[in-house]
Amino acid sequence: MNLIRKVNPDATVLIQNIHNVARDVEGDFSIVKPGATAASLIEPIFKPIRSVLDENAERLGYTVADTYTAFGESTEPRLLRREMLHPNEKGHTLIADVLYETYRKATDKTT
Repeated sequence: MNLIRKVNPDATVLIQNIHNVARDVEGDFSIVKPGATAASLIEPIFKPIRSVLDENAERLGYTVADTYTAFGESTEPRLLRREMLHPNEKGHTLIADVLYETYRKATDKTT
């Protein structure tokens, strides 16, 4: 952020958090933890990262593009490719929509 601000003090900076890569993974994970889903097992990894991004946004002068929540709230049945890590076309469209709306709100001078 220091380098960005040095080059362009007025830059609008977005930082995208990451979707839960296990969102679409199906299977029986009860051997790991009763009632567990792949997504719930991955959550402890992503939650601290999201917290750090959210907690430092104002202080460091960036806006978080919350793709994690968008993926979690989406009703689309599949947003990830077959290897279950990377977004498919629908997933990338959702990310683009989140980035666009976050940027639009961050640069809206009427609020």
